[in-house]
Amino acid sequence: MPKKVSSSKEVNFMIAYAIIVIIFFSLAIMFIDDNQVEETKNQEEINQQSPSIEQIGDFSSTEGGSFQGSLNPFYFKEPIDQVVLLLASAKVPGLALIYYPYENKLIAGTPQMVAENIVLFDGNSHRIDYSFQRNGKQHLEYDGKVVAESEFKLYGQDKLTGLTTGYQEYYISESFDNVQLK
Repeated sequence: MPKKVSSSKEVNFMIAYAIIVIIFFSLAIMFIDDNQVEETKNQEEINQQSPSIEQIGDFSSTEGGSFQGSLNPFYFKEPIDQVVLLLASAKVPGLALIYYPYENKLIAGTPQMVAENIVLFDGNSHRIDYSFQRNGKQHLEYDGKVVAESEFKLYGQDKLTGLTTGYQEYYISESFDNVQLK
């Protein structure tokens, strides 16, 4: 039986082929890593350009202020909660925006105002505006229409205990897409 001997051309071809495969995989790995780095940079830029709701502070004063927010068309989880806290102020005791989706009620302000027949998270984006002025009025708007209005009363410290009624921390729901607070 004759012995088959590989020619040097075949050996060189196999070595060249192996080198090409190694280079190809090395470049593919570097390309994937570069894409991941670029995607991370892009996400960081997006986060810096559009401040998250967590970066927005509480009302600047208890003398007066306004809140404007556009809600996402759909609630962020299913099924929707029975009570949805949209906003809670730590600076203005008792001030909150609370939505009862199964009753179509939006509660806002201090003292609380009730707006009936308010439908949020129905596939359409809705705008909520709330403003208050100490020794004046408070207003609640839904999609540009005033749905509740009353005198604003700032709740202070309880005379018996010295404790403030209200929330300990400021909160804005992740249901909001765009928020402005003054």
